Amino acid sequence: MFTLEPASGTAVQLAGIVDMTTLNITGGEKDGEGIAMGSGGRAWKQGFQGDYTIEFDSYTVGVHATGGNSMFSIAQFFDGQALDTTEPIKTGNGDFTTSKNMMSKYIRYRITFLQTEKTAAASAVEAIASPLWAYRLSFANARITKYNYSFADGVWKISVALKVPAFKKDATSNRQEESSDGSDAGGLSALGAYTNANNW
Repeated sequence: MFTLEPASGTAVQLAGIVDMTTLNITGGEKDGEGIAMGSGGRAWKQGFQGDYTIEFDSYTVGVHATGGNSMFSIAQFFDGQALDTTEPIKTGNGDFTTSKNMMSKYIRYRITFLQTEKTAAASAVEAIASPLWAYRLSFANARITKYNYSFADGVWKISVALKVPAFKKDATSNRQEESSDGSDAGGLSALGAYTNANNW
C-alpha cells in the first residue's frame, strides 16, 4: 500500500496509479569530511543530515483529487490550492501575490509505504494485527516539488518528486520505520492522524 495524507486532510491511496518499480528514495546522508591539521593529521568535521527525495512515476490522465476515481491524480495536491470537486475539475498554478497563496503552495504531506501479508489492507497507515508480518516506512512533512509530464513511451506519464527534511523544527524525526514479524500480540499499530503538530 502507498498512502498520501495532507496535514489535517483526507488520505488518498496511490497504489492504483503509481508504477512501484520506479519508486526511488534517496538522501538522508550523514556526510562529513576530513579536515587537514597542521600536524599532518585529520580531524573529522561532521555535516548536517541531508534531506530525503522520494521519486516515482504515475500513470493517470485526470486531475481529480478523490481516491478511487478513474481520473484520480495528485495534480491538485501539487498545486496546493483548495481542492476542486465540481465537474469539470480544474487546477493550475496558484497566485503568489498573497501570503495566503504562497503558504498554500507548501502544504505538508505524510507519505507512507506498507508491505504486509495482510491481503485485505486498505491503507498503508492501518494497524496490522498479529500473527501477520508487516513493514512500514513513513515520511512526514514532505513537500511535492516536481510534477513533470511525459508521453515519450506512447503513454501519458507523470514523474513526481517529494522532498523531506530529516527533522522537524523541534528536532524530532521526519522518518519512521516499523516492522513486526507477527509474534507480538499487539502487531503493528495504526499511525495517528497526521497534523502540523503530530507526525505519527
